[in-house]
Amino acid sequence: MKNPILLVLVYLFMSVGAAVAQQGWVVTPGDGVGAITVGMTPEAAKLVVTPTREMGNKGVPALVEYGDDLVIEYHNRKAAIISLHSNSIKTKNGNIPWTPYNGAAIGTPWNTVVGRIPGSKISRKLPTAKGYPDEFYHAYQSLGIGFRIKGGSIVRVDIW
Repeated sequence: MKNPILLVLVYLFMSVGAAVAQQGWVVTPGDGVGAITVGMTPEAAKLVVTPTREMGNKGVPALVEYGDDLVIEYHNRKAAIISLHSNSIKTKNGNIPWTPYNGAAIGTPWNTVVGRIPGSKISRKLPTAKGYPDEFYHAYQSLGIGFRIKGGSIVRVDIW
């Protein structure tokens, strides 16, 4: 590049972009996580993440897995439920960690988080085979967020 000012601006732009990516995405109940939002189409999601498995009718997916980290359930071609299965999402630009809502990250003991989440919840014990850890689902309908708990720790975060 012949223009040193342009070179400096490009360097600053790239540095800021890298810093934002390293900070990760924020989980916002009722909205989504970073660039993955409730209401987005499968085509919009494909710009950010790569589908690894689709279930439903051709061209009208009901459920799409994006690796092991992310599952999106679609209703009428719009994201209805975003399920996070690990603490980062593999995007087309690399793995991006997400900032949990009130400390509710995957692997966190539920009893350390439950008191930080406002509002009332609906809880249900899930069926498990004999000898396996107890599983529960806690839904905060007014917030648009739910948590699957296995053996006392968070194993999935859902946003709707």
